[in-house]
Amino acid sequence: MIIANMATFPARSEVLPDSLARILPQVDKINLCLNSYEKIPEYLCQPKINAFIPDQDYRDVGKFVVNDFSDDDYILYMDDDLVYPEDYVSVLINEHEKYQGFSPIIGVHGIIYPDVYDGQVGCRVVFSFRQALKCSRVVNQLGTGTILCKGYQAAKLNYMLGSERFVDVRYSRYAYENGWPLICISRSFSWLDEVKYDETIFSTFTSKWPLEVIKECQYFSGYGKLSTDVSLLVEGF
Repeated sequence: MIIANMATFPARSEVLPDSLARILPQVDKINLCLNSYEKIPEYLCQPKINAFIPDQDYRDVGKFVVNDFSDDDYILYMDDDLVYPEDYVSVLINEHEKYQGFSPIIGVHGIIYPDVYDGQVGCRVVFSFRQALKCSRVVNQLGTGTILCKGYQAAKLNYMLGSERFVDVRYSRYAYENGWPLICISRSFSWLDEVKYDETIFSTFTSKWPLEVIKECQYFSGYGKLSTDVSLLVEGF
Protein backbone atom coordinates (compact mmCIF):
# COMPACT_ATOMS: atom_id res chain seq x y z
CA MET A 1 0.00 0.00 0.00
CA ILE A 2 0.92 3.64 -0.43
CA ILE A 3 0.03 5.53 2.74
CA ALA A 4 0.33 9.23 3.53
CA ASN A 5 0.55 10.65 7.05
CA MET A 6 -0.28 14.31 7.67
CA ALA A 7 -1.03 16.56 10.64
CA THR A 8 -3.05 19.76 10.47
CA PHE A 9 -4.86 22.28 12.67
CA PRO A 10 -7.87 24.60 12.28
CA ALA A 11 -5.92 27.60 10.97
CA ARG A 12 -5.11 25.55 7.85
CA SER A 13 -8.72 24.50 7.20
CA GLU A 14 -9.01 26.68 4.09
CA VAL A 15 -6.05 25.09 2.29
CA LEU A 16 -6.55 21.53 3.53
CA PRO A 17 -9.18 20.48 0.93
CA ASP A 18 -6.93 21.48 -1.98
CA SER A 19 -3.95 19.75 -0.40
CA LEU A 20 -5.90 16.53 0.08
CA ALA A 21 -7.35 16.70 -3.44
CA ARG A 22 -3.82 16.65 -4.85
CA ILE A 23 -2.70 13.74 -2.68
CA LEU A 24 -5.73 11.43 -2.68
CA PRO A 25 -5.43 10.19 -6.29
CA GLN A 26 -1.81 9.23 -5.65
CA VAL A 27 -2.21 7.11 -2.50
CA ASP A 28 -4.28 4.26 -1.10
CA LYS A 29 -4.86 5.89 2.28
CA ILE A 30 -4.28 9.12 4.20
CA ASN A 31 -3.94 9.20 7.98
CA LEU A 32 -4.88 12.75 8.97
CA CYS A 33 -4.22 14.00 12.51
CA LEU A 34 -6.62 16.88 13.30
CA ASN A 35 -4.85 18.77 16.06
CA SER A 36 -7.15 21.06 18.12
CA TYR A 37 -10.27 20.19 16.12
CA GLU A 38 -13.55 19.82 18.01
CA LYS A 39 -15.18 17.60 15.38
CA ILE A 40 -14.25 15.92 12.11
CA PRO A 41 -15.49 17.87 9.05
CA GLU A 42 -17.98 15.95 6.94
CA TYR A 43 -15.90 16.20 3.75
CA LEU A 44 -13.19 14.12 5.44
CA CYS A 45 -15.52 11.14 5.84
CA GLN A 46 -14.20 9.31 2.80
CA PRO A 47 -13.04 5.69 2.38
CA LYS A 48 -9.42 6.65 1.73
CA ILE A 49 -9.15 9.15 4.61
CA ASN A 50 -8.56 8.08 8.21
CA ALA A 51 -9.18 11.41 9.97
CA PHE A 52 -8.90 11.46 13.74
CA ILE A 53 -8.76 13.95 16.61
CA PRO A 54 -5.88 13.07 18.96
CA ASP A 55 -6.08 13.20 22.74
CA GLN A 56 -3.57 16.08 22.77
CA ASP A 57 -2.11 18.66 20.38
CA TYR A 58 0.84 16.84 18.82
CA ARG A 59 1.61 19.69 16.42
CA ASP A 60 3.93 18.40 13.66
CA VAL A 61 4.60 15.19 15.60
CA GLY A 62 1.04 14.31 14.64
CA LYS A 63 2.44 12.93 11.37
CA PHE A 64 3.84 10.05 13.41
CA VAL A 65 0.82 9.09 15.53
CA VAL A 66 -0.23 6.30 13.16
CA ASN A 67 2.56 3.82 12.52
CA ASP A 68 0.97 0.38 12.19
CA PHE A 69 2.31 -0.33 8.74
CA SER A 70 3.44 -3.43 6.90
CA ASP A 71 7.18 -3.45 6.31
CA ASP A 72 6.79 -3.18 2.54
CA ASP A 73 4.27 -0.32 2.54
CA TYR A 74 5.37 2.97 1.03
CA ILE A 75 4.94 5.73 3.62
CA LEU A 76 4.83 9.44 2.82
CA TYR A 77 5.08 12.07 5.53
CA MET A 78 3.37 15.18 4.21
CA ASP A 79 2.65 18.79 5.25
CA ASP A 80 -0.65 20.60 4.89
CA ASP A 81 0.98 23.74 3.46
CA LEU A 82 2.85 22.13 0.58
CA VAL A 83 1.51 22.02 -2.98
CA TYR A 84 2.34 18.53 -4.23
CA PRO A 85 2.56 17.90 -8.00
CA GLU A 86 0.43 15.25 -9.70
CA ASP A 87 3.43 12.95 -10.22
CA TYR A 88 4.87 13.44 -6.72
CA VAL A 89 4.36 9.92 -5.40
CA SER A 90 5.37 8.12 -8.59
CA VAL A 91 8.59 10.16 -8.86
CA LEU A 92 9.59 9.45 -5.25
CA ILE A 93 8.85 5.74 -5.60
CA ASN A 94 10.92 5.55 -8.79
CA GLU A 95 13.82 7.27 -7.05
CA HIS A 96 13.53 4.89 -4.11
CA GLU A 97 13.67 1.87 -6.41
CA LYS A 98 16.92 3.12 -7.96
CA TYR A 99 18.72 2.80 -4.63
CA GLN A 100 16.63 0.20 -2.80
CA GLY A 101 19.68 -1.94 -2.09
CA PHE A 102 20.81 0.71 0.40
CA SER A 103 17.43 1.00 2.21
CA PRO A 104 17.24 4.71 1.38
CA ILE A 105 14.84 7.36 2.58
CA ILE A 106 13.88 9.75 -0.21
CA GLY A 107 13.00 13.43 0.11
CA VAL A 108 12.86 16.77 -1.66
CA HIS A 109 14.17 19.20 1.01
CA GLY A 110 17.68 18.34 2.16
CA ILE A 111 20.36 19.79 4.41
CA ILE A 112 24.06 19.08 4.86
CA TYR A 113 25.57 20.44 8.06
CA PRO A 114 29.24 21.31 8.60
CA ASP A 115 31.29 18.71 10.46
CA VAL A 116 31.43 21.07 13.43
CA TYR A 117 27.98 22.62 13.77
CA ASP A 118 27.29 25.34 16.34
CA GLY A 119 23.69 26.17 15.40
CA GLN A 120 24.37 28.93 12.89
CA VAL A 121 21.79 28.43 10.15
CA GLY A 122 23.98 30.21 7.61
CA CYS A 123 26.56 27.42 7.86
CA ARG A 124 24.18 24.82 6.45
CA VAL A 125 24.00 23.74 2.82
CA VAL A 126 20.27 23.73 2.06
CA PHE A 127 18.73 22.11 -0.99
CA SER A 128 15.35 23.82 -0.70
CA PHE A 129 12.34 21.99 -2.11
CA ARG A 130 11.39 25.17 -3.98
CA GLN A 131 14.64 25.28 -5.92
CA ALA A 132 15.84 23.19 -8.82
CA LEU A 133 18.43 20.51 -8.06
CA LYS A 134 20.36 19.16 -11.04
CA CYS A 135 21.82 16.14 -9.28
CA SER A 136 20.45 14.17 -6.35
CA ARG A 137 22.46 14.52 -3.15
CA VAL A 138 23.05 12.44 -0.06
CA VAL A 139 22.27 14.65 2.94
CA ASN A 140 22.28 14.70 6.73
CA GLN A 141 18.66 15.77 7.07
CA LEU A 142 15.43 15.69 5.10
CA GLY A 143 12.32 17.78 5.61
CA THR A 144 9.71 15.33 6.88
CA GLY A 145 6.98 16.95 4.80
CA THR A 146 8.78 15.65 1.71
CA ILE A 147 9.78 12.14 2.80
CA LEU A 148 9.06 8.72 1.35
CA CYS A 149 10.19 5.63 3.25
CA LYS A 150 9.17 2.01 3.71
CA GLY A 151 6.90 0.81 6.48
CA TYR A 152 9.76 -0.66 8.51
CA GLN A 153 11.43 2.78 8.49
CA ALA A 154 8.47 4.62 10.03
CA ALA A 155 9.38 6.17 13.36
CA LYS A 156 7.34 5.21 16.41
CA LEU A 157 5.42 7.93 18.20
CA ASN A 158 7.32 7.34 21.44
CA TYR A 159 10.58 8.12 19.62
CA MET A 160 9.23 11.33 18.11
CA LEU A 161 7.54 12.69 21.25
CA GLY A 162 9.16 15.87 22.49
CA SER A 163 10.39 16.90 19.03
CA GLU A 164 7.59 19.35 18.25
CA ARG A 165 8.90 21.96 15.77
CA PHE A 166 12.08 19.95 15.12
CA VAL A 167 10.70 16.66 13.81
CA ASP A 168 13.08 16.87 10.84
CA VAL A 169 16.04 16.69 13.22
CA ARG A 170 14.58 13.85 15.30
CA TYR A 171 13.62 11.73 12.29
CA SER A 172 17.00 12.31 10.60
CA ARG A 173 18.70 11.16 13.79
CA TYR A 174 16.48 8.06 13.72
CA ALA A 175 17.55 7.33 10.15
CA TYR A 176 21.23 7.82 11.01
CA GLU A 177 20.98 5.48 14.00
CA ASN A 178 19.58 2.79 11.71
CA GLY A 179 22.08 3.32 8.89
CA TRP A 180 19.52 4.45 6.32
CA PRO A 181 20.91 7.05 3.89
CA LEU A 182 18.88 10.17 3.18
CA ILE A 183 18.68 11.15 -0.49
CA CYS A 184 17.44 14.54 -1.67
CA ILE A 185 16.28 14.03 -5.26
CA SER A 186 16.90 16.12 -8.35
CA ARG A 187 13.95 18.15 -9.69
CA SER A 188 12.98 21.26 -11.60
CA PHE A 189 12.28 24.69 -10.11
CA SER A 190 8.99 24.82 -8.13
CA TRP A 191 8.16 21.18 -8.87
CA LEU A 192 7.14 21.16 -5.22
CA ASP A 193 5.71 24.44 -3.95
CA GLU A 194 4.06 25.82 -0.82
CA VAL A 195 1.26 28.00 0.46
CA LYS A 196 3.05 30.89 2.13
CA TYR A 197 2.28 31.98 5.69
CA ASP A 198 3.76 34.86 7.68
CA GLU A 199 4.68 32.55 10.56
CA THR A 200 6.68 29.40 9.88
CA ILE A 201 8.61 26.94 12.01
CA PHE A 202 11.83 28.33 10.53
CA SER A 203 11.01 31.94 11.43
CA THR A 204 9.78 31.14 14.94
CA PHE A 205 12.07 28.29 15.98
CA THR A 206 14.70 26.91 13.56
CA SER A 207 16.53 30.22 13.24
CA LYS A 208 17.08 30.22 17.03
CA TRP A 209 17.45 26.60 18.07
CA PRO A 210 17.86 25.87 21.78
CA LEU A 211 21.07 24.11 22.81
CA GLU A 212 19.45 20.69 23.25
CA VAL A 213 18.25 20.69 19.64
CA ILE A 214 21.71 21.73 18.37
CA LYS A 215 23.25 18.85 20.32
CA GLU A 216 20.77 16.39 18.84
CA CYS A 217 21.60 17.70 15.38
CA GLN A 218 25.33 17.33 16.01
CA TYR A 219 24.82 13.59 16.45
CA PHE A 220 24.32 13.09 12.70
CA SER A 221 25.78 16.30 11.22
CA GLY A 222 28.66 16.70 8.82
CA TYR A 223 30.08 15.44 5.55
CA GLY A 224 31.94 12.80 7.53
CA LYS A 225 28.62 11.21 8.53
CA LEU A 226 27.47 10.69 4.92
CA SER A 227 27.85 7.26 3.33
CA THR A 228 30.69 7.31 0.80
CA ASP A 229 29.31 4.30 -1.10
CA VAL A 230 25.87 5.82 -1.47
CA SER A 231 27.30 9.23 -2.37
CA LEU A 232 29.40 7.70 -5.15
CA LEU A 233 26.37 5.96 -6.59
CA VAL A 234 23.94 8.88 -6.25
CA GLU A 235 26.24 11.77 -7.10
CA GLY A 236 28.65 10.00 -9.42
CA PHE A 237 31.80 11.43 -7.83
